[in-house]
Amino acid sequence: MKFDAEKFRENLSARLRRQYGKDISQANSHDLFDAVSASVQELIMPAWMATRNQYEKKPTKQLYYLSAEFLMGRALSNNLINLGIKDEVKKSSKT
Repeated sequence: MKFDAEKFRENLSARLRRQYGKDISQANSHDLFDAVSASVQELIMPAWMATRNQYEKKPTKQLYYLSAEFLMGRALSNNLINLGIKDEVKKSSKT
């Protein structure tokens, strides 16, 4: 996956305008978290769908585990690190 920081910033700005009527400089931490989360989800969705399609073509056993300690906020940060885009996203979400 090639990360396009300018496209990400445009997507982030558009989400903030649509959902909160704000630009990046006016957004609070909650607004930014929500918009960044949705924008990152758009980035990973094609790979997620491709994986799902592979599982449907060749059914495999899957194990699901839900931990009571699971923190969604931390998961966003971990996902950004794993995608190798944390620093770029941080830059994109600043004014």
